[in-house]
Amino acid sequence: MTIRYRRPELVLRLPIYNMIKDVLAGPTAVKEAGIRYLPMPNTEKDDKANRDRYLPYKLRAQFYNACARTLDGLVGQIFYRDPVIELPAILAPLIESVDGGELSLYQQAKEACSQVIPLGHGCLLTDYPTTERAATRRELMDGKVRPTITLYTPEQIINWRWATLGAKKYLSLLVLEETFDKEDNGYEIELGTQWREFRVENEEGKRILHCMVWRETDIGLVIAQDFYPKMGNGKSWEEIPVSFIGSVNNDHVPDRPPFEDMAHINIGHYRNSADYEESCFMVGQPTPWASGLTEAWVDEVWKGELRLGSRGIVPLPVGGSFGLAQAAPNIMPMEAMLAKEKQMVALGAKIVEQAQVQKTATESSQQNVVESSTLSTVAQNISSGYTKAIQFCLMYLNSNDKFEFALNTDFEVSTMNAQERQQLMAEWQGGAITWDEYRWSLKRTGVAYMDDAKAKTQIESEISLNVGGITNGQEEEEDAESDNEGDVS
Repeated sequence: MTIRYRRPELVLRLPIYNMIKDVLAGPTAVKEAGIRYLPMPNTEKDDKANRDRYLPYKLRAQFYNACARTLDGLVGQIFYRDPVIELPAILAPLIESVDGGELSLYQQAKEACSQVIPLGHGCLLTDYPTTERAATRRELMDGKVRPTITLYTPEQIINWRWATLGAKKYLSLLVLEETFDKEDNGYEIELGTQWREFRVENEEGKRILHCMVWRETDIGLVIAQDFYPKMGNGKSWEEIPVSFIGSVNNDHVPDRPPFEDMAHINIGHYRNSADYEESCFMVGQPTPWASGLTEAWVDEVWKGELRLGSRGIVPLPVGGSFGLAQAAPNIMPMEAMLAKEKQMVALGAKIVEQAQVQKTATESSQQNVVESSTLSTVAQNISSGYTKAIQFCLMYLNSNDKFEFALNTDFEVSTMNAQERQQLMAEWQGGAITWDEYRWSLKRTGVAYMDDAKAKTQIESEISLNVGGITNGQEEEEDAESDNEGDVS
């Protein structure tokens, strides 16, 4: 076995990952894959005639990218409300450049959602540059020397192992596959493959993290880097600073890709489209026909040509007839396409569909059920993954500062119309629900967004100033009129 070894769990998933990514990439990627997704019309022959027929057959096929549109909508649901990102000042550079490049923390979190929702797996690696001396606070605040967080796809996580020390289980090996700039002539960059290996070594009952970077070169595998990462307090790391993220849970085992079923149906829809479009092309156009004609009639009367249209006249001999032949529409491929479209809609809805799960007796007595879905689980898992990754950043900096990172998990947006809001207010005014319950319903449906305590203070302030209502002068006049009416009575 070598550094290139891939775990069987990954090898099993790779064809599925590639299919889902091709589908999400769009019609160009799907069509370039050729017979992998669209078999030849005659699968029993591979001659020139069959290949010549296949080119227009594939060209006419339409790829309806329901998967990509569904993914855009699901990611949009999570980021309809901005994530809660509150980092200490020492990690402020992370917000604008999370991986040391131009990618912001917000953008990378969005990219993580776009990866985990369809593929179901990934990881976040927290890294820190090796320096000969301790970085100054100015260098840390300016972001010149600071930790970074890198997102890895499931295909890049090629190997892992677990070990135990006493009663504790820990990740003892992790191998990540990357690319590096192998050659650069100033105009063109040739990329090479490298493997980043993290191994937790056990020395006299103490765990020490060892990192090596292997590179594929013209002379074979070489070790480009070999070092022992240190934390901000100068101590060696005892664990690999990685946080796995998944669609079910955040362990190292790849979860079943949530988009697997939908991608299969999307490709089936593409195949139905190829058959339907070829049928339209082959027999869809009307074909003129005539009967009872002779060769002399065609030569002498028609003069060897026939004109059709509103100004055209078709002279026929006695007993002759003329018409346009057109095949009856072949609706079977179209019906198959429509059925698959409904299936894809149902599968997409299933990802965001809420399921009710009974809480335990020790949990809140005010709410009997908690709503969960694949989409909310992904959002919670990614929030947990980033929380762990940011904690690793603080460990690199020897800091105990508090922080918060959380993605939105409330996807019921603007579902309350004006009449429903009026009814809700009536129930509050009538004493059927409390003010907190009233506010909770408004925030849940996207009508209100402020914190309850802050909103209550501002509402009381606005009432005291009569914002949007009558002025103080009008109140005094009305009070005076009321007093006068009382005197008269």
